[in-house]
Amino acid sequence: MEERSETLTLIAVYHFICGLGNLLFVCLFLFVPLIVGLGVAGSSSQDDGTAAAVIAVIGLLGGGIFLLLAAANFAAGWGLWQRREWGRLTAIVLSVIRLINFPVGTIIGGLIIWFLIQPQARAEFSVRRTPAAGL
Repeated sequence: MEERSETLTLIAVYHFICGLGNLLFVCLFLFVPLIVGLGVAGSSSQDDGTAAAVIAVIGLLGGGIFLLLAAANFAAGWGLWQRREWGRLTAIVLSVIRLINFPVGTIIGGLIIWFLIQPQARAEFSVRRTPAAGL
């Protein structure tokens, strides 16, 4: 069985790291509203309660979005690691989304897209692999 290229391994690890970073943002978006809610719990002002509710909704929506991004990054990383075509396509889609994060995300996303559409990279995903024993 052919080994995965170093660049493909690096991109897969990058997606795993991005997934972990997204999980940290999930924690942030879920715990900040909790802390704000505890801060205004003793207040009798209706404005404080409304503000806490709005922050809670924003926190849940943001946490949900980052949870989806974390799952997508982990899936892309795993797919790239296993040299599956769906992993390559998922990584390309995530890299297109990453292009809006100027300037670093634009550079990294562009480089990942560029690499994954190259014929030699595409050839890595068409290599027939024999299933590992016990899997």
